[in-house]
Amino acid sequence: MIRAQPPWRESWKRTRTRSGEAPTKKEFVREANQICADAKRRIAPISDATAAKIDDEDALGAATELRKGLPIADEFLGQMRALTPPKGDVDIVAEYLDIVGKQKERIRPLAEALEAEDISGIEVLAAELKQGNQRAQRLARGYGFPKCGPGAYRGYAP
Repeated sequence: MIRAQPPWRESWKRTRTRSGEAPTKKEFVREANQICADAKRRIAPISDATAAKIDDEDALGAATELRKGLPIADEFLGQMRALTPPKGDVDIVAEYLDIVGKQKERIRPLAEALEAEDISGIEVLAAELKQGNQRAQRLARGYGFPKCGPGAYRGYAP
């Protein structure tokens, strides 16, 4: 099965460093880790508030908090996609960003399930998020994104 390439991936072929070359892995990881650290710093209070709302069995409050993270996720993905991966690393970086993008797309349906008090929907989406977080963390850790790996995604988990 041939998988369609995301449109942002095409720009990676055109984007280069100032010298005209693709960045080294060290340069790329340094920039990516800065982006991840900033996103984690901004999302941490939202994650904490979401967890507190869930602990308090405040589904509507949890849904509201979850939605607050969407603009941060959009900004994170935009910044990461604007980076050019080193030669030979395009596939693994694209896979990581695809997973993170899918994770972001699960947030709105989870918020809606919380609002509707749809327990089975919440359980399914929460399990998918947990599984996706684990995959993203493994890829990040394996590639060398310490700031994007474990603990980077503290969102809803049952």
